[in-house]
Amino acid sequence: MSEIKESQISMVRPEWGGHYQEYFLKNWLNRDITVLICQRKSKELIQLTLESLLRFYPDIPVMVVDGDSKDDSTLYLRYKAVTAPNVSLWERPHLNGSEHTSHGVTMDEAIRNHIYTKYVLMLDSDVITERHGFIEGMLEQFKQNDKLYGTGSLMLVTKKNYACGYPENEADTLRYAHPSCSIIDRDKYL
Repeated sequence: MSEIKESQISMVRPEWGGHYQEYFLKNWLNRDITVLICQRKSKELIQLTLESLLRFYPDIPVMVVDGDSKDDSTLYLRYKAVTAPNVSLWERPHLNGSEHTSHGVTMDEAIRNHIYTKYVLMLDSDVITERHGFIEGMLEQFKQNDKLYGTGSLMLVTKKNYACGYPENEADTLRYAHPSCSIIDRDKYL
């Protein structure tokens, strides 16, 4: 495969007029949010996830982290990153099965080193968006409670075993906002 040069990319990137920029500034820049999706070797799923999200939120900033897929999902994500100015791709090679390849570690690294918005909406790569308004509703919760760290699906997991499994008792309970669809306040996270 030949290497793509920057001049080639700019030729295929669509031209967005002032209307797009005004919409983006009005609707997403002032909300200060980025969607974070981690995926690996799941072209059909990530395609459904991205296309359904962008159907209802066509201009929301999205960062997809690819875990060294080396399949058609990577090609699809490269295409989306080139053709959709609000979608970015971070290709992250795996390190031979080490702990640095886990979903949680990858999300943490993306939040700490690649995303700089106040809020991060974490979506699993198999979540299908069926309506608009849910992101705005979740962000509204932060306005209502300035101490809120995160919002989404609350799970109770064990403090032992790296939060994998059910708690043995109340002392072992860890309250966990599941990243399948949750928003965190990045400043509080850090």
